[in-house]
Amino acid sequence: MSAVSEVKIFMEGGGLGNRRDLRRGMVAFLRPLTEAARKRSLRFRVVPCGARTETYERFLNDVNGAGSGEMCILLVDAEGSVDVGRLPRAHLWKTDRWDLRKTCEETIHLMAQSMETWIVADPEALAAYYGRDFNVAKLPRRANLEDEPKEQVLKALNEATRRTRMGAYHKIKHGGAVLRQLNPARVQARCQHCKRLFEELARIIAAAC
Repeated sequence: MSAVSEVKIFMEGGGLGNRRDLRRGMVAFLRPLTEAARKRSLRFRVVPCGARTETYERFLNDVNGAGSGEMCILLVDAEGSVDVGRLPRAHLWKTDRWDLRKTCEETIHLMAQSMETWIVADPEALAAYYGRDFNVAKLPRRANLEDEPKEQVLKALNEATRRTRMGAYHKIKHGGAVLRQLNPARVQARCQHCKRLFEELARIIAAAC
């Protein structure tokens, strides 16, 4: 681990013309980690890859061709509930038949059940972004948001934002900007896979050269 000099996160998402905004949003969301990496002169990159399968393929290609100092991380939607005790690598084999046996479990991460789950975990940030007529009462209230079905999260987000000046939530138009507003601590408190991502990245950064 001491030889790590660069962390690259291969992230699902980002349509054509939107990857720059999504990258900026995720870098901002991960700011406690990016700041820690900077202090250690560790290069830290987020690489939005578009479609799910493309993300998987780019991750594997980079892992296979990685230099001695590169640490590659995969970050994709779970696309559904994650069985209790099932680790991300096993989950992705079950759902997508992705063969990740040659990669370390610590490098495989899920946005459970989707990126929007992380977004609704911080109602205060959403209210600040959308402003007047944002309806916070429409958002899911359960403490563990990873139990909230993906479809319900999207429906709630749409209903909470559709009367605002900016209009209903749109992943390409709003996703990156909303990510920049999120409080990482609030999201981690309600999304265990987000907490796992922060903890693993913090460990990697702390052990890096």
